[in-house]
This record gives sequence, structure tokens and C-alpha cells, in this order.
Amino acid sequence: TADAFGLKDSIKVQLTLESPGSRVFAGEAISLRCVVDEPSSLGWIYNWSQQINPRHQTAGDRYIITAMTAADQGPYWCTVRKNGTDEKLWHSNTITLNVSGGNTLDTHHASHSPSMLTVTPPGGQHFRGEHFSLQCEVAGRNSTGWTLKHLVKGKVESGCVTLGGRISMMKQGECVFSRLYSGNGGPYWCESTDGHQRSRIVNITVGYGYMIIQGPTHPVSAGENFKLRCIYWHDPSNATTFYKDGVEIVAQKSTELMIQNATKANEGFYKCIDSVNKQESSETWVSVTGETMKIPSRQSSSMKQHPTLAVTSGRRDFPSSNKYQWLLLDLRTPSF
Repeated sequence: TADAFGLKDSIKVQLTLESPGSRVFAGEAISLRCVVDEPSSLGWIYNWSQQINPRHQTAGDRYIITAMTAADQGPYWCTVRKNGTDEKLWHSNTITLNVSGGNTLDTHHASHSPSMLTVTPPGGQHFRGEHFSLQCEVAGRNSTGWTLKHLVKGKVESGCVTLGGRISMMKQGECVFSRLYSGNGGPYWCESTDGHQRSRIVNITVGYGYMIIQGPTHPVSAGENFKLRCIYWHDPSNATTFYKDGVEIVAQKSTELMIQNATKANEGFYKCIDSVNKQESSETWVSVTGETMKIPSRQSSSMKQHPTLAVTSGRRDFPSSNKYQWLLLDLRTPSF
């Protein structure tokens, strides 16, 4: 039977996961889609089981987590109702998400083999019309038995040539993408032939704007250094500002930022803004893994260690001259 709007009494709502699987790495992006098998002339209102936070976004029938953390583990589902009414809700199935560490995910066992997808030039953001290359690397042996994968509009495509790349004649196993366009964007990963293992996903963004930001595509270990670069389509501006989680951290004539002695406090979303030309890059997520050193409470505040930002000036070739040291103070109350 159908109601006054022509809708069936029983509507099938299917929640699907647009990623390689329900077990994902910390820092990876995932997309859930709430699919209704019946059209509505009024449209549908979608509701989700999880609360929205800065890493979670909704877009129509999609729920996107831009960087998974352990806090995002658990069950997800959606409900739908007809637009403009408070009538009956239809519920979807449940998908449970789990977050793993390591570099390679074994979907059947707990082991982690050393597989990694590398990007050249490094970073997840690249300008349209330029080029980048991807390579599956397996420590201690060649990458035979591993295939490059790309998720495109919910469909997984495989193989360098199929994905629009060409196999490098200079470097074994390297897949080169030339003259980038929006279709080259999205999640890429390496997967074993039997499908039981995969590398971490690297999300590629093709920028059509004035500037991009490049940072590490894989998690940074606590205590290590990492670099962020603000790259301009044309000449660098004298008004580059670095932001973390929407808060300004460095504003000066600088396009390169080195964060030394990384801690969990350095994890988050980074972007560049040019206040003069009123342009900004997309955000890039940086994950920091490992235990953070805790300072004994009896230590005086003048002796406490803080991560240091080394800022360098540069154009797109990033010369190493004109280095400055800056001190980033973490003003949040430490936990001991």
C-alpha cells in the first residue's frame, strides 16, 4: 500500500560504506551513504546516529568523517523521513567501524606487513594541470602482488593504466599521473592480490585555486619533526598565515613551517590563508601517534619543554635560506 505521497508503507533504507572496508586506519577519511529505495516528491530528511564534530560532515545522504580516530569507532546508522513532515521514520542497517594502527591492514588477522603508498612530490594536495606519482612500497622486497586502487564515486578501480596513469620507465612500480584534473582526486591505496591486506589510504585533492598546503600523508610519530608547505600557483605572497584547527599559529613572510618534537597537541587540521589576496588552501590533516612525554609536576614552568616551530621563507622550490626559530606555547592545562 501507499500513502498520500505515493510512498510504500515499508521503505528499505540501506547504509553503505564508501571505502575499502569497515576496518580503517587512524587518520583516514571515510564516507557513509544512506540510500533509500523509494523516491519522494518532497525529498528526504536524513538523520544520523553520531553527533557532528569538526571532523564529521554531512552532505545530503552522505556522512563524512575526514580523519578517523579511536573515538569514532562504533556503530553507525541513519534514519529518513519525508521532507516537511514529522511522520514515520525509516531506519537503516547498522555498520560498525573499527580503527587500526600500523602501516598495513590485515582484514583477516592482526598482523601488519610493511606496505606503504608513497606520493611524489609528497603531500595530499596538488595543483590541476601538474603531475604526481604513486608507488606501492613493501619493505625488504619488491611490490609484486600489490595493486594500486582508487575509490571513484563509490566504485573501486584497480591498476595504474586503468586509473589514468602510466607506468614509469625510470622507477619500478611507480605510476605517474600527468595533467591532473578533479577526477584524479580521492582515496588511493595498495592492496594485496588476495584482498586480505591493504596499505593506509592516501587522499589526493586536486586544487583549482590560488594556493595549496602540503604536509605528511602518513602519521607522524611523537617526538619526530614534520614540515608543512604553503604553495602558490604563482609567486608567493608576503601575507601567508598558517592556521591549525581554525586558529592562527604563524603569520609572517613565510611559506614553510617545520614543527619539531611533535606531540599529540600538534595533531589536527592545517591550512594556509593569504589575507591580502583573500585566498586560502584546503585543510590537510596531520596525525601524531605514540605516547607523549609527560613533565613531572614538580618541574618549574621555566624548564618545561615545548614543541618548536622552525619557519623558513621560500617560493615553490623552497630554498633553505632565511631560517627563523619560533616558540609555540601550549597554553592548555597539562594532565599529569
